Amino acid sequence: MHIILGYISYVISAYAALIIIHCLMTWMPPTKSGWYAEVYYSIGLLVEPYLALFRKYIPAFGGIDFSPIFAILVLEAIQRFL
Repeated sequence: MHIILGYISYVISAYAALIIIHCLMTWMPPTKSGWYAEVYYSIGLLVEPYLALFRKYIPAFGGIDFSPIFAILVLEAIQRFL
Protein backbone atom coordinates (compact mmCIF):
# COMPACT_ATOMS: atom_id res chain seq x y z
CA MET A 1 0.00 0.00 0.00
CA HIS A 2 2.87 2.36 0.78
CA ILE A 3 4.33 1.80 -2.67
CA ILE A 4 1.06 2.80 -4.34
CA LEU A 5 0.76 5.90 -2.17
CA GLY A 6 4.37 6.75 -3.02
CA TYR A 7 3.60 6.55 -6.74
CA ILE A 8 0.48 8.67 -6.33
CA SER A 9 2.48 11.24 -4.38
CA TYR A 10 5.10 11.29 -7.14
CA VAL A 11 2.44 11.77 -9.84
CA ILE A 12 0.88 14.64 -7.89
CA SER A 13 4.28 16.31 -7.50
CA ALA A 14 5.05 15.87 -11.19
CA TYR A 15 1.67 17.31 -12.17
CA ALA A 16 2.23 20.33 -9.92
CA ALA A 17 5.61 20.82 -11.59
CA LEU A 18 3.91 20.68 -15.01
CA ILE A 19 1.52 23.42 -13.89
CA ILE A 20 4.46 25.61 -12.85
CA ILE A 21 6.31 24.91 -16.12
CA HIS A 22 3.17 25.74 -18.09
CA CYS A 23 2.77 29.04 -16.22
CA LEU A 24 6.38 29.97 -16.93
CA MET A 25 6.05 29.00 -20.59
CA THR A 26 3.02 31.27 -21.02
CA TRP A 27 5.34 34.23 -20.53
CA MET A 28 7.04 33.26 -23.80
CA PRO A 29 4.38 31.63 -26.00
CA PRO A 30 5.63 29.95 -29.19
CA THR A 31 5.68 32.02 -32.36
CA LYS A 32 6.29 29.19 -34.82
CA SER A 33 6.32 25.43 -34.98
CA GLY A 34 9.23 23.56 -33.49
CA TRP A 35 10.19 21.67 -30.39
CA TYR A 36 9.23 24.53 -28.06
CA ALA A 37 5.76 24.79 -29.59
CA GLU A 38 5.27 21.03 -29.30
CA VAL A 39 6.28 21.04 -25.62
CA TYR A 40 4.14 24.11 -24.94
CA TYR A 41 1.00 22.64 -26.49
CA SER A 42 1.59 19.17 -25.04
CA ILE A 43 1.88 20.49 -21.50
CA GLY A 44 -1.14 22.69 -22.15
CA LEU A 45 -3.20 19.65 -23.15
CA LEU A 46 -2.31 17.97 -19.87
CA VAL A 47 -2.74 20.97 -17.57
CA GLU A 48 -5.52 23.14 -19.01
CA PRO A 49 -8.48 20.82 -18.23
CA TYR A 50 -7.54 20.82 -14.54
CA LEU A 51 -6.92 24.57 -14.47
CA ALA A 52 -10.25 25.19 -16.21
CA LEU A 53 -12.01 23.81 -13.13
CA PHE A 54 -10.54 26.63 -11.07
CA ARG A 55 -10.92 29.35 -13.70
CA LYS A 56 -14.70 28.93 -13.51
CA TYR A 57 -14.69 30.13 -9.91
CA ILE A 58 -11.57 32.29 -9.65
CA PRO A 59 -11.54 35.23 -12.07
CA ALA A 60 -8.34 36.90 -13.20
CA PHE A 61 -7.55 40.07 -11.25
CA GLY A 62 -5.79 42.78 -13.20
CA GLY A 63 -4.91 40.36 -15.98
CA ILE A 64 -3.22 37.94 -13.57
CA ASP A 65 -4.57 34.40 -13.40
CA PHE A 66 -4.46 33.04 -9.85
CA SER A 67 -6.07 29.69 -10.68
CA PRO A 68 -2.72 27.82 -10.91
CA ILE A 69 -1.94 28.79 -7.32
CA PHE A 70 -5.21 27.35 -6.04
CA ALA A 71 -4.84 24.31 -8.28
CA ILE A 72 -1.43 23.55 -6.79
CA LEU A 73 -2.74 24.14 -3.26
CA VAL A 74 -5.49 21.58 -3.85
CA LEU A 75 -2.95 19.09 -5.21
CA GLU A 76 -0.74 19.65 -2.15
CA ALA A 77 -3.73 19.15 0.17
CA ILE A 78 -4.57 15.87 -1.55
CA GLN A 79 -0.95 14.78 -1.33
CA ARG A 80 -0.81 15.55 2.41
CA PHE A 81 -4.11 13.75 2.96
CA LEU A 82 -2.69 10.60 1.41
